Amino acid sequence: MSLPLTLGVSCAADGGWTLTLIEPGAPPVSGVVTAEIVQAALAASAEGRPGDVGALLGQALARCPSILARVYTVLGAARERREPTLLLLRCDEAPCLGLPWERCVDPSGALWEAREPLCIVRLLAGAPSLSAREHAELRLGFWSETLGSPSREPILFTGPVEAELLNAPDTARILHLDAPIPDEPLPPSLRAALTSVTAVVVHGEQTPWAAAASRLLSAGAPAVLTGVPQDPQAAQELLERVYSRLLSVAGLAEAVKDLRVSSPALAGGLILAVADGAALSGGVIRERWIPQGWPRPSAEAAAVLQGALELAQQLASGFVGLEHIVLSLCRPSPRGRVAERLRFMLSMRREGVRERLSSYELFAPENVEYLGTPRLQSLATRLAPGFEVETLWALIRDDVSALLNATARLSPLSESTLMTDEPESGSQRVVPKAALATHMEVLGGPEDGRTLRMQVGEELGRASADSAVTHALYGHTALTDRHLSRRQLRWLGGGRLELLARARELRRPGGSEPLSGGTVQICAGDVIALTRVTWLRGLGD
Repeated sequence: MSLPLTLGVSCAADGGWTLTLIEPGAPPVSGVVTAEIVQAALAASAEGRPGDVGALLGQALARCPSILARVYTVLGAARERREPTLLLLRCDEAPCLGLPWERCVDPSGALWEAREPLCIVRLLAGAPSLSAREHAELRLGFWSETLGSPSREPILFTGPVEAELLNAPDTARILHLDAPIPDEPLPPSLRAALTSVTAVVVHGEQTPWAAAASRLLSAGAPAVLTGVPQDPQAAQELLERVYSRLLSVAGLAEAVKDLRVSSPALAGGLILAVADGAALSGGVIRERWIPQGWPRPSAEAAAVLQGALELAQQLASGFVGLEHIVLSLCRPSPRGRVAERLRFMLSMRREGVRERLSSYELFAPENVEYLGTPRLQSLATRLAPGFEVETLWALIRDDVSALLNATARLSPLSESTLMTDEPESGSQRVVPKAALATHMEVLGGPEDGRTLRMQVGEELGRASADSAVTHALYGHTALTDRHLSRRQLRWLGGGRLELLARARELRRPGGSEPLSGGTVQICAGDVIALTRVTWLRGLGD
């Protein structure tokens, strides 16, 4: 969410309005609206013609060209960034405040929120509200005078698919007030509940609505949503749409705008009010990251996966893979006994993982996609909803141990290792005979888990604009490996491949051997290090 604009509306002595637009970091701009337009807007509002009011409000803004120019400059920048702008509307006088500003139209006659990346939010007087907290899930509760306290049970406005989400321990809490707000002082139970929620939905007739919202905001509510239809069936339909959007868009403001634009008959009267624009910064709901196709994890596992995404972004990795999950498991945060044990096991590998990730080169930033590597995505069908960290580790242990062990033993002279133990000598081990490799897979990096089924004569190399190889690596990722040749190897069949450029090492269960060129035979389970960070593993049928 970009920095909000604040539009102040105050009544002038001659019956007109004075408008003041405030943009953070820029001098304010002002304009004057004539009494004629103001009176016409108030009359249309009193007669219940919100469409006409919206047109008149649009005319009022059009009479203030400096304000309109500043707004469109900000909206143009927001459109390029593909993010909406909050227009925080501050009206200190009741006649101005009661108008349906959300139905304001632009100079072309179209609804502003429908044509522009703009969300109109009421800014009411009150104590500064709490800054928005980012949450992973959504829980609904309600408060009424008869109960005297907020309900601990969620109200399931959403469908069965989302029912599990509403009971998640890491939640955004929406408090419903299904009765008129009690007179001052607010009941202690209600006042205590307001400070622990992310938004309050007000049902029923609240006259005047601004006074009721102001009281809630002053008591600590971060945001208040009013204008919910009085008809129970219409209210439930509206709220179902609000909550489904909250789980798929950036935040409450965008969800409300979306509904006002798409369903004006149902949601045209929705009013979102805050006491501080910071209450909506960053969104109200943010789903935690999981690899594409994965079921929803437990709160503890979700924290590990979210940490993997954050580390990938901090390190400019351009992808999320097993390496980032290892780093996330090493982070010193309280995530239970299982994570503590894994963190101890993996702590010595942390620096090696970081060093390996830093060996890639950012080549195509536009290709950044945090969907998870092919190996991570392939695990989706083997995880059940609500899976724990222990289940996740048990599932990926074989894959990640192959990666970790191979990394440690590919280059004993290099400090870029994921493990610290020394490779065992071939004389100390009994090596079973392995079948010849029929195909290969990428081991580690942004294409970890990608399967390469090569036909005789086909070549593999680094993707480039003039690449002619059949199998190009890093072609659809944000990273590249400059040390990998554009023509690295040719598949000869029968587990044999011809190195067209120098490689580092071939690691077998019984030992390793350096590589330079020529023909190499690989078996299932062998790992060939083409460069410091590009490895292939032989697979059998």
